Amino acid sequence: MQAPVISDTGQAFFLDFEDVVYIDSESAKRYIYLHTASSSYQLVRTVMDLAAATSDSLFQRVEQNTIVNFKQITDYDPKQNILYFLKSGEKEINSCYVSRDNRSKVIKYLKSIRKY
Repeated sequence: MQAPVISDTGQAFFLDFEDVVYIDSESAKRYIYLHTASSSYQLVRTVMDLAAATSDSLFQRVEQNTIVNFKQITDYDPKQNILYFLKSGEKEINSCYVSRDNRSKVIKYLKSIRKY
């Protein structure tokens, strides 16, 4: 699956969802942000629209405004309910919060791939 996005330089192209680490939005806005290991891109859609489009894949909603590519998870802190993703070729780490309602979904997945 691909999404049409615009880069910071204004160039339009299709971004492969395999490269997306997580997707988030600001509350009540029609813009979502697709975060890859090296950059972020804006898309005019709601998180609910994208959740419906990615529901049959490894993308799962972990918080009201956040959808995560479960293949990209590198670690999970159950005490703080935070998922971690390593940036490509860097030591810097991206992270996002997991709501209590979605915690069991994350743990179940991590147990299935033996990361937890």
